[in-house]
Amino acid sequence: MRGRSLRFKLIALVVLVISGALLAASLAHGWLAFRELKQDVRARAAHIVADIAFSITTLQELSNRELLGAQIRNTLGARPTLRWIDIYHRQETGELLLLVSSRSPLPANPPDVAHQAYRSRRVQTAAGSRGSEEAWVAAAPIVIDGRTAGVVALALSLEGAERLAASLRQQFLVILVVAGVSVIAVLGLFFEWRINSPIRALLNTMRAVEGGNLQASVQVPQRDEMGQLAEGLESMLRRIRESHAEVARLVEEINQFNRDLQRRVAEATGELARRNEELRRANELLFDLQRRLGRAQHVATVGQLSAAMAHEIGAPLNALAVHLQLLGRSGALTEQDRQRLALIDGQIQRLVRTVEQTLALTRTKPGPREPADLNRLVRSVTDLLTPILMAKGIDCAFAMETSLPAILAVPYQVQQVVLNLLTNAADAMPGGGSLRLETGVVGGAVFLRVADSGPGIPPETRERIFEPFFTTKEPGGGTGLGLAICRQIVEAHQGTITVGETPGGGTTFEVRFPPAEGGTAG
Repeated sequence: MRGRSLRFKLIALVVLVISGALLAASLAHGWLAFRELKQDVRARAAHIVADIAFSITTLQELSNRELLGAQIRNTLGARPTLRWIDIYHRQETGELLLLVSSRSPLPANPPDVAHQAYRSRRVQTAAGSRGSEEAWVAAAPIVIDGRTAGVVALALSLEGAERLAASLRQQFLVILVVAGVSVIAVLGLFFEWRINSPIRALLNTMRAVEGGNLQASVQVPQRDEMGQLAEGLESMLRRIRESHAEVARLVEEINQFNRDLQRRVAEATGELARRNEELRRANELLFDLQRRLGRAQHVATVGQLSAAMAHEIGAPLNALAVHLQLLGRSGALTEQDRQRLALIDGQIQRLVRTVEQTLALTRTKPGPREPADLNRLVRSVTDLLTPILMAKGIDCAFAMETSLPAILAVPYQVQQVVLNLLTNAADAMPGGGSLRLETGVVGGAVFLRVADSGPGIPPETRERIFEPFFTTKEPGGGTGLGLAICRQIVEAHQGTITVGETPGGGTTFEVRFPPAEGGTAG
């Protein structure tokens, strides 16, 4: 009742109390009435079954099934609340044999109350039910010539008693509603005259005073508590009027002080806002300049390192290539030797391309692309590194999808990505371990997974692992460019490269490439 008027709360409280009392009385009356009605139905059931048993006076009548059946039908038709009637005959063995019954199907055994009536030679009743319907079951002995020749049993429904009890409950509910409405009306008039009207006058005066009318007064004719409250409010208003002039003067001085203070604060705030805006712009320019300078430093460093690598590695590689070509022209070489020399020459050419690819770290455009078989590129790199992996005690397992779509790529650049990933995995397992390479298709992309059983990479390190010059190896163990080159190559091929944990321990790198449209692996 929060937010309701006092009159509403009092009326509601009284109505709730009276309604609760009337409802409790109604429920108690209904329960007692229903109990009395049940006992009345029980007495009527006993009376009806006794009348039927008393009407059978001879053994001929008891053995005439047609006569008994007609009597049962007439009785059921005259009393709609009767549900069934059974007539049993006593056999020589003392058992009760069913002669006539209105039930379908016929009962298998007489009800217990029938046996009780036969043994006691009195009318017996018991509560019973048929489905969800309650009823009284009554039985009376059939006495002929001083001997109990049989038993009559019947079931009288409590449906009429239930309807009468429901009607009584409805009548009490109507009385409850009428009484509640009457109480509400009487209490409403009383509270309106004695409480609500004076309170409304007080509230109107308070609103007028709140609006600035200090000349407002309270007119309450009562001399009770409401009148005393009105006198107290009038006395308070008189004191307020006396001090109003002084308050008005103080308020004016305070207002003038506030105006001066607001003007000065506004001037200071405007100057501070201008300075904050200038500082914000300066910070944005400084942050943007630092970001550009950092990128320029990275690019410049990579360019200088790449140029130095190209100069230092290119010349020896070219010399080796020339000597290999001269050696390959020797007639004393076997075919196997020539294949090995060709393999070495191919790897030297790949190293040359790697140097060129390292230089391309500062460029944005990749080389010409062609449909390529990712399985074949992976196999070409693993064949080269197999002796190294075996020497380090690393077992290499493959799970390659046979019907893998072709990718549109620069083959040697993809080989460079595979080589860097395998080299990093081998470096992570100096004491040996297991390496698993898997290819397949997921989400419309061709993927390569490289999973090792090494110590793994901490989560805080994974966020920076693809940054140039960032390495977790010991000083002199790596330049920190391998994974940065891998990411640049993969992104140049419109692919993605991610790092995660290997189940059971280790690190898993996953590279995804878009398949070539209409291309097949050659």
